[in-house]
Amino acid sequence: MVERLAALVQRDKPADSAESQIRVCVLAFGSGLGDEIVLARFLRDLRTACGDIVFDVMTYRPERSRWIMESVPGVDRVLSSFRFAATRHRYPLAISVGQVPMIHDDLVNLRAITRNSRLTQVVQKIRDFSNSEATAIAQLPYSIRSFGRLATRQRNGRRAFLHHICGIGYGGDRLSLRVDISARRRFGLEGTTYVTLHNGFDPEFVISAHRATKCYPHFAGVLQEIRRHLPDLVVVQLGAETSEPIPGVDVQLVRKTSLGQAAGLLAGASLHIDIDSGLVHLAAALGVASCVVFGPTDHEYLAYPRNENLAPPFCGNCWWSNESWMDQCPKGYGKARCMDEQPPKRVAESVLRRLKGETKGHPSP
Repeated sequence: MVERLAALVQRDKPADSAESQIRVCVLAFGSGLGDEIVLARFLRDLRTACGDIVFDVMTYRPERSRWIMESVPGVDRVLSSFRFAATRHRYPLAISVGQVPMIHDDLVNLRAITRNSRLTQVVQKIRDFSNSEATAIAQLPYSIRSFGRLATRQRNGRRAFLHHICGIGYGGDRLSLRVDISARRRFGLEGTTYVTLHNGFDPEFVISAHRATKCYPHFAGVLQEIRRHLPDLVVVQLGAETSEPIPGVDVQLVRKTSLGQAAGLLAGASLHIDIDSGLVHLAAALGVASCVVFGPTDHEYLAYPRNENLAPPFCGNCWWSNESWMDQCPKGYGKARCMDEQPPKRVAESVLRRLKGETKGHPSP
């Protein structure tokens, strides 16, 4: 194994020369909440597998990341990604993590990392994967669907694909996040049975259309159908600046909560209803099931097994087929038919089935 790594350029400037632990620099690719939750689980399980390592994590949104990463043993500091270029040479090992992990070969200090044989094995597995998938990696994010297909063939979703590449075990969806449980009292929901609803997208995407292609346009119809069967069900809408208010909700909280408050409300929900978004990942981390309407994104790759996952009735899985996929249908349709043609009744039936305890928990055909 050491011989296979010998070609790496050594940088004998470890940031942890006075420490017994190996300090690893992790550069997070992807600015979404879901990306950071997936990363948090990966670092948790990487440390479980490798033992004596600590992480300095560099992200685009360090304040939000600190809230997520404080639940992960081994994460020491969360810093701005803008510091990476100036500080990366101080670490014996630097890894970029997005859809796949990548080793910064020029930053590997063999003397430092080979004292941890398990970490050495992980480094080699990442390098082997990078060599075998070099063309696809160079084309990211436009090759993202090929990695989705690869993960699905290997029976790994997005949540555990990094683990599979590195040969480490998956420790589960749950994270010990610090949530604001007082939010239920603050918004009049304490002692109430309720579901949460969300229909927004990553604000890092700039769109010119009225609605992003991944947003579902018929949630008002879904609520009408649900109320025919459960007229007293309380529906709470969560969301940030990219969410549009949905008619028929009981408690409208778009742009009215912090992330900690939204997490506190999610943690108390009977079910979360959403499109493919970061709040679905957050709900899973809190142990709450979701009903998810998929369209342009890959429902097989991104679905959590315990959720109700609705595949599109037409087309779908066209994300990152071009740069404007979130703004305009890549196939040229006036509307994103994958979402527009999803019947509200079908979504409502999925929600009602879960609320009544008739669990499916796998992607719908």
